[in-house]
Amino acid sequence: MKFTTENEHIVIALEGEIRSDNAESVKEEIMALIAEHPDKKVFFDASNLKYISSAGLRVLLMVEKEKSPEKVTMRNVSRDIYDILEMAGITTSFILARHSQQLDKQKYFARQSEG
Repeated sequence: MKFTTENEHIVIALEGEIRSDNAESVKEEIMALIAEHPDKKVFFDASNLKYISSAGLRVLLMVEKEKSPEKVTMRNVSRDIYDILEMAGITTSFILARHSQQLDKQKYFARQSEG
């Protein structure tokens, strides 16, 4: 799993698809990175995330619970991934950002429909 550290953050790249057949290994990798960097805030970079199943959502929620009370940030969230998070009812569990700026739901969808 690709990751970088930026000041007080660890940025973990989510790539491809996170499904039931790989969610456990993704969880183990993420939790190991968090254990190695316990004082850093977690940022997920979702720019290369194509799909996430309910098993993958459970992984993200486990990370959010581990880092509570601070919120985990997901940046570069595509519309498809946002839709999945919204259908699962967990958009408020994370700070969602697009291109490293906080995601404003109405503005985000207005821009998506223009392009």
